[in-house]
Amino acid sequence: MPDFDALLTLQGHDTVLAQLHHRRGHLPQHTESDEVRAKAESVKQQSAAARAAHQELAAKMADIEHHVHELDAKIESLNGQMFGDSARSPRELQAIEADIESVRRHRSTLEDQELELIEAFEPHDHTVKAADQEIESLGLRLVELATEIAAAQAQIDLDAADRLAQRSALAATIDAPTVELYEKIRTNNRGTGAARLEHGTCMSCRLKIAAVELDRIRHLPLDALVRCDECGAILVR
Repeated sequence: MPDFDALLTLQGHDTVLAQLHHRRGHLPQHTESDEVRAKAESVKQQSAAARAAHQELAAKMADIEHHVHELDAKIESLNGQMFGDSARSPRELQAIEADIESVRRHRSTLEDQELELIEAFEPHDHTVKAADQEIESLGLRLVELATEIAAAQAQIDLDAADRLAQRSALAATIDAPTVELYEKIRTNNRGTGAARLEHGTCMSCRLKIAAVELDRIRHLPLDALVRCDECGAILVR
């Protein structure tokens, strides 16, 4: 007579193996790793934006410094004209002095702009430094998580190997045609090939068996193989 209770135990092993497989691919560390990577990517984008703004400010400052040097050279040239050996009329000297004053005002404006740029550098520098530190910290956490994942998966693999050995030993004691049918049903029934029949209910699909069918099952011999009309699972009485 087929050992249907053993078949139910076999189903228990398969259920645990499926749970172990699912747990292996859905560890809490996997979720945290995804979150850490997303956070790192966001921080990298913030850092890149801050670096771009920093470079833009640096370019503006370089341009201002270039103009300041040009103005310094112009002031030096005008001073040379004013205090040089060549004789100048009062009107010419007055015009040169006005030019010098104009250039100095322009230079002063540029210096004010340069100071504003220097002040604008600070927040971008702070963002870049903070981002670099956070990225480093997130990278270390990813390494820790990878270690935790490897350890957890190794333990799950050990548990699964032990469970699989028990399952194989048990399957060898059940007649091959019954195991073959069980496997076929399990493939088509979301992992369940056999289930207990309790109080007229199939514990696989959790549906009540029709009264007429239940009455028919009660009059079958104990070695008769019975299946659920709804999900197809082998029913263990």
